[in-house]
Amino acid sequence: MSTAVDASVKLLESPWATAFYDLVSTAEKELLVASPFISSKPLEKVIEIIEDKQALDSVYVSIVTNLAVDSLLRGSIDIAALLHLAQSIPNSTITYLGLMLVPVD
Repeated sequence: MSTAVDASVKLLESPWATAFYDLVSTAEKELLVASPFISSKPLEKVIEIIEDKQALDSVYVSIVTNLAVDSLLRGSIDIAALLHLAQSIPNSTITYLGLMLVPVD
């Protein structure tokens, strides 16, 4: 259910949850998640997996999402979960990129 672009990048197709969490668990240095919609469940699971690996200080997590006001008002982005991730993982960034179309929820 994934398409390998190269050894370090995987594109996930639906249903993606198991493949996504497996991919998160393999992150050693860097994890990039790009999605226009991100709910709390996958973000909490990312935190849990990285905490379980005792890698909070060694894995850099970058979230690229659509932080447009209408996305926030519709609830398609869980801003509290993004904030919790940023507070839980010191080496994390959240980046706004508009016009994204593929959801993670």
